[in-house]
Amino acid sequence: MRVLPIISTVVVVGLVIYAGISMWGIAEAIKLPAPVAAPKPLPLAKAAPEVASLRPAFRDLATTARQVVPLCPNRDSEGEPARPRGKILVWDVDENDVSEAHGRLDAELRLQSADEPCTVYLITERDRQFAMDYNYDVFHGGGSSGVKGYRTDLVVCAVDLPSLQPRGRYWINGNGPPQYADAKPGLKEIDEDWAGNLKAWLDTCVRGPEARYYNPPQQSTPRHADEARAVLDQCEVLGSLPTLANLPGEAIVWNPQTDRWHPANDSLWNRPAGDKRLLMVMVLDDEFVADRATGRFDYRVALVSFPGAQPLGVYGVRGDSWPLPRQPGETWGKPDRMDRQPYCALADWANHFCQGKRGLPPRTLPITADAMHLAGAGWLKGPGWTK
Repeated sequence: MRVLPIISTVVVVGLVIYAGISMWGIAEAIKLPAPVAAPKPLPLAKAAPEVASLRPAFRDLATTARQVVPLCPNRDSEGEPARPRGKILVWDVDENDVSEAHGRLDAELRLQSADEPCTVYLITERDRQFAMDYNYDVFHGGGSSGVKGYRTDLVVCAVDLPSLQPRGRYWINGNGPPQYADAKPGLKEIDEDWAGNLKAWLDTCVRGPEARYYNPPQQSTPRHADEARAVLDQCEVLGSLPTLANLPGEAIVWNPQTDRWHPANDSLWNRPAGDKRLLMVMVLDDEFVADRATGRFDYRVALVSFPGAQPLGVYGVRGDSWPLPRQPGETWGKPDRMDRQPYCALADWANHFCQGKRGLPPRTLPITADAMHLAGAGWLKGPGWTK
């Protein structure tokens, strides 16, 4: 009477074993090679051995740069990255020392002498936040491992030396800790690679971001920008023309350093769609100018009209004047001071043409033909674009 249930149980167990062996065989057949872990970054002392002898001089440079940190306005980390004017020094303000991220840079980018022109990237704030709890996988029993993962966001201020030019204040957002990690005895916390995040952004400052894909309806804009880039030297030979007339009523503000729309472009009234008559405003540079009680950021731009990529000269754009920070802790770069945006003045200047007004905008600063030419500068080559 019990033979049938026993046989059924044997059959079921056999089927389960057969299925398990089959799935194991299939898994082995399609098994991918184990991922190769990225090599662990070298400690600063080995990655940048020159720091050992230069640390006191670097500390003096960082102290000098910190004087103008309150003048660093909020800037978009992608739209207006702080390209270095010379070599790079990365300094951690809280640690009062060269940052670990400094050692991640290539040797040709790192500052090797305190006498060289450089840009100091000061880590002024670090926000470390809990991101996740790590659990054991099912093969190790599951459940909580007691290990916590943390994300780190950075605030970085860029300052040029010896000119003491405040470039801007940037938020470098973290990506979070790794999703998977090996359990090690005594391990309680895992941080993300914030130094790697900062190094990636510094690479963007030096070489521009990754080439952006533009879909077919958007491709006329980067094509026009490429044509405009080709006549920048002609614009600089012209200098600033005394007047401009019969210009297109639609404009684009373009950042050739990133091959993307400049942040000022979002504030334009008339932006073209497709191949139309348009004015390309190519942003070449910006400069901080201090008066006795105020400061401002002036831009230098080249104008090129289409169709035909007609060079129309180069022009200075006077920025908005803001009262200089005087009180302790006062700064232009607080998150709640989004009105301190240098590009707003540039957008107002470009909107003069969008309104169909004749002549040069009121904020125009003339630039002579014998002024320093920037057309051949490496940072204006851009990363290009894809389609």
